[in-house]
Amino acid sequence: MPHGNQRLGRRGAARGASAELSAGAIYDVLHRLEDELSMEASHERYDIEEIVEGIAHSYDIRGSHDSAQTVPLMRDYIRDPRKYAAVKSCAPDEPRLDIGTVYTARLLAQTGRCAEALELADENVAKWPGESGPWLTRAWALHGLGRQDEALACAERALEIRPENVVAAGFKARILAGMGRYEEALEYAGSYRHFNVRHFRAGMGLAHAGLGKSKEAVRHLNISIRNDANPEELEEARRAVTGASGMEDGVAVPGR
Repeated sequence: MPHGNQRLGRRGAARGASAELSAGAIYDVLHRLEDELSMEASHERYDIEEIVEGIAHSYDIRGSHDSAQTVPLMRDYIRDPRKYAAVKSCAPDEPRLDIGTVYTARLLAQTGRCAEALELADENVAKWPGESGPWLTRAWALHGLGRQDEALACAERALEIRPENVVAAGFKARILAGMGRYEEALEYAGSYRHFNVRHFRAGMGLAHAGLGKSKEAVRHLNISIRNDANPEELEEARRAVTGASGMEDGVAVPGR
């Protein structure tokens, strides 16, 4: 089966060259991408290939824009979001739809581009200080840069604004555990009023590892590593706990 990009390329080529996208069409495509990222933000990581392909396919079906233009546009936006700042900052007909680069910045943080993500997050926080999303995105970027105290403060600010933000709550638990505040992380996770284990696995895994609870740690870490965009911290914790306890993937190894 051809790769998603190949399928998209063939669809666009089959339709032939189309008129150059107008500024309004560019805004429409980039806003749609950001909107899709916002809907996927509750997951541990973005499947950006699937998102880009899905958007391009829906435009192809409708016949509004073809993938030969929309796919390169979306990829270029991810490479350099600021290049499109002017068109993204104003929608002539519906300016209220502009959601900046809140979720593109989160994607950048998840792919290791944390310094770029922080620049965008700072701009978004300045524009929407009363919204939870920009603060959580800023927490992701700061965490990736190793600035844990600031990351924790941003996650807590996101929760002050929107207490039911379970993604922010799970991330707060992860930051606490990463700072060595293991008991506090577990207590917070267990007491959170909208507790959902899926969002707290990384933090719980790190906390159990720090407390020497090997089986619980590895169980949570195995799942969170599969889902996390940048699992190095989690993998390091798993190696440490399995090495110390003579376990592999949560199972005792005979003779060790």
